[in-house]
Amino acid sequence: MIMIAFGIVAVLVPGKVFSQTPCFQGKTITILRGGEPGGSGDMQARALIPLMKKYIPGNPTIVIENMPGAAGMKAVNHAFSTAKPDGLTITAVGSGLASGAILGLPG
Repeated sequence: MIMIAFGIVAVLVPGKVFSQTPCFQGKTITILRGGEPGGSGDMQARALIPLMKKYIPGNPTIVIENMPGAAGMKAVNHAFSTAKPDGLTITAVGSGLASGAILGLPG
C-alpha cells in the first residue's frame, strides 16, 4: 500500500521528487598549472577543458591559473596551503614533482 502511494506521488509530482540542481552549477573550477603559459604542459591542461565541461554536471566555468616557480612546487604549495578544500582547485604539475616526494627531497 505504501509503495502504491509513493508511486502515485512520484508520477504526479516528478519535478519535486527527483530533481536537484547539479553541484557544480554556477561554480568555477581552477586548474593550477605549475609552469609558464604557452608550453606543452599548458596546452595539455587547456585540452582538458572541453572534456571536463562535457562530463562535469552543471556546466561550471573552468579557468587555468599559471603559477611558474620551483618546477611546480609553488603551485602545489599554493593548493595545499591557500586554496579552499572544496574540490574546485586542481593542480597540474610535472611528473618530477611526484618522484621528488618519493625520494624525500625537501619542500
